[in-house]
Amino acid sequence: DGIHRILPGVAALKQSRQNRHEHVAAAWSNERERLTERARAHVARRVHDFREILAASDESLAKETAVYASDEALVELETEDIEQIWNSAVTARLADRQTWIDGLEFDVTNASVDAKEEMARALSHTVDALCAIAYHTRGDVERFAASETMDINAASIEDRRGMAELLARLRTREIERERRERR
Repeated sequence: DGIHRILPGVAALKQSRQNRHEHVAAAWSNERERLTERARAHVARRVHDFREILAASDESLAKETAVYASDEALVELETEDIEQIWNSAVTARLADRQTWIDGLEFDVTNASVDAKEEMARALSHTVDALCAIAYHTRGDVERFAASETMDINAASIEDRRGMAELLARLRTREIERERRERR
């Protein structure tokens, strides 16, 4: 007769643990999404600022090199004047643009590293909480953590690959631009 009184308590305890486990797992999912979105927003702001800086630089460069568009104006310039225009307008601007690309890379890399570190801390707290709840075995929780870590690392690698491609295109574009301007 006593065993029948204990079993409902065990079932209630199991249900309580399941509910807490699901709550912690959902909290982890929400935190991961929040951190991902925050990093994406930071990168988007930085890329937007970078594009605005490049557009302003392009406009300024076009104005300063407008003299090259007119054959009549070119004929009137002395060699020193042409070299001065080239050195002040094109060479200096292209160096600045490379610095801006490097700054973009630095900012995006830092945002990625910060997000990954925060996710690692949040996942660590999640694993601790799931182990304390003890709805699943420690081995199951560790497999969950390993799976989540692999997902985070895969996303990080994909982000780095995308950033490397973007930077390669930007740098290539700048080299081609310099070649075009030299002609």
